[in-house]
Amino acid sequence: MELDEAYERALEDTRVKEIMSKGFYLSSAFIDQDNADAVEKWNLIFFNPKSGNVVSVSVAEDGVEISDVQKPLKEGFYEEMSTKGKGDIEDILKIIRKEFPTEIAKLLVSIRGDSWDILVIGRNLKTLFMKIDVGTKEIVKKEKGSLIRKA
Repeated sequence: MELDEAYERALEDTRVKEIMSKGFYLSSAFIDQDNADAVEKWNLIFFNPKSGNVVSVSVAEDGVEISDVQKPLKEGFYEEMSTKGKGDIEDILKIIRKEFPTEIAKLLVSIRGDSWDILVIGRNLKTLFMKIDVGTKEIVKKEKGSLIRKA
């Protein structure tokens, strides 16, 4: 499922329409899964600049789940984000599979502003952090590491 499809599904839900009528807007989105296969669930974060609160909306093939209104983990202003022109998540997953051919234990991909932020943890506990430009799909930052420290 692509980001814009998940956003459209969320907008069809009356509860999401209600929170948006109260001044919330989409500020970021992320996936959290155990592989670099097709995305089955998106987590959309809606922010209200007046109250400073957020609502998390999970969108999957089988429906939409909405969290309670809560304070964000990090205080501050979250800019409004459009899902248009962000590109296909499949393009990002291809880059991940190319850069990290090791079996994946956990994959976190988030989009906010002009970059995709990726954290990959392999079953061998090797890690990869990448920042990919939304427009060009170029890797602008890449750091490899390991969760295992050598003595």
